[in-house]
Amino acid sequence: MAAFILHLKSCLPSAIRSLILPKKAYIRNTSGMAGGLQPASVVVLPRSLALAFKSFCQANSGPLPLLSQSEQDKWMLPALGTAPE
Repeated sequence: MAAFILHLKSCLPSAIRSLILPKKAYIRNTSGMAGGLQPASVVVLPRSLALAFKSFCQANSGPLPLLSQSEQDKWMLPALGTAPE
């Protein structure tokens, strides 16, 4: 079983999802399976809330890390590495 888990850690998130979603593999916990990658969400806020949200993320950096922030009035984010999965 440990060898199977180590093999999954080297897979792309899309490959892991293809096993989990149709229940082809019995996987209960996916924590740490996408070695070196971080799950992320995009949050779009009015300018008036941006500073407060940034402060909130900094105060809660464990569960809510701020990975990137766009410049004001720009729709592009600075590069975070490879293309999102």
